[in-house]
Amino acid sequence: MTFLRPAGRFYIETATKSKRHLVLWAAGSGITPLMSMLRAILFLEPLSRVSLIYQNHHIDRIIFREQLQALYQKFRRRFGLWHYISQPAPGSPLIHRPGRISPEAVQGMLRVLPSMPPPSHYLCGPEGFRRTVRRGLEMGGIGGERIFEEAFVADATVLASQASLEGPMRAVRVTLGTETYQVKVPPGSTLLEAALQQGIDLPYSCKQGTCSTCMGQCLSGQVQMDRPEALLDFEMAQGKVLTCQTRPLSDDVHIRIGF
Repeated sequence: MTFLRPAGRFYIETATKSKRHLVLWAAGSGITPLMSMLRAILFLEPLSRVSLIYQNHHIDRIIFREQLQALYQKFRRRFGLWHYISQPAPGSPLIHRPGRISPEAVQGMLRVLPSMPPPSHYLCGPEGFRRTVRRGLEMGGIGGERIFEEAFVADATVLASQASLEGPMRAVRVTLGTETYQVKVPPGSTLLEAALQQGIDLPYSCKQGTCSTCMGQCLSGQVQMDRPEALLDFEMAQGKVLTCQTRPLSDDVHIRIGF
């Protein structure tokens, strides 16, 4: 049995002497990976601070509600907790704000949150939620290098609309380690799909562009990618690609995986 190492960028490494501020933006079940980060910072980095802004439809739908409240009581000097509830119940003991998070609400939170040290922002939830938070952060002057995102699923409707069934078969060279393969990619298929169908065992995990397990470097040729959410803008400018989202546009495409 062979295991792949953890992939992606949506993680933190703790250090006892670190002094930083993490701002976590969650919606619904998007709290799941953020909860681990939150606990790690609070328990392992005594000089660091965490702020959690958590959106839900109703108080009863809050995941980890009791655990979050207990952590707030224990670490209230270093842990800020805000609940945005679209259908709030009167008299709730929770710290909450009525309504949904909007770009304006994000900017309002930026005025409330400590600005030093400059915080890093971690977003997890549906695409619409992440897009809203990202827009608010950008309007507030937060650069992309301080924004990290995680998506559970991609929009299958959008992906399907981008997969054209027209066009020629493309031959792509793929270098994996010391081996180079010729992958025939039919129209409508991604490079990863075609490689797996031909018995070429390329690394992958989510198949939705939300992790970076299948990341490679485009050495030549032209490609298009559907939704490479795991890549930052500067990485795409450097020629980084995700094979699960890559469709060749020319016959001279060469992708190197493992660099």
